[in-house]
Amino acid sequence: MKEISPDVVISFSIDSAGRMRQALGKTKIKQILSVRSNPSVDYKSAEEIEKVIAQIKDYDGFVFQTDEQRDFFGKEIAAKSVVILNPMAEEFMGEITEVEKRKEVATFGRLTKSKDHTTLLKAYDFAAEKLKDFIFSIYGDGELRTEMEQIHKTLKHK
Repeated sequence: MKEISPDVVISFSIDSAGRMRQALGKTKIKQILSVRSNPSVDYKSAEEIEKVIAQIKDYDGFVFQTDEQRDFFGKEIAAKSVVILNPMAEEFMGEITEVEKRKEVATFGRLTKSKDHTTLLKAYDFAAEKLKDFIFSIYGDGELRTEMEQIHKTLKHK
């Protein structure tokens, strides 16, 4: 970092933010943390939350995807933050064509604890009787794929 001397370094997780801080040392390079997960799932105890806030509070700025993420960390961090939503840009959508319509409940995302697909699977199973004409799909991959497949096998409505 000292050799290339960037103006700003952005970390996309709290874990890597710690490594970013070590790499930057006492340089004056701006440090930004972009929180990409759900902190209310990631941190359960007050002690965990306090530890994380103490670790990150001195960063120069923060980027959150939701107001809830920003507010989770308190006013001091919120004052140095911006919320940038995670929309789908039209330029990446391609041409919209007519397709056969179907009733589908779908989710797209990494299969990680913070995305909490387990609750979604159980909720769909609970509501499946009322959603008989619907199919349920999870699009994504990640560390919990095998666990999600095992949970799916235990559901009443597959």
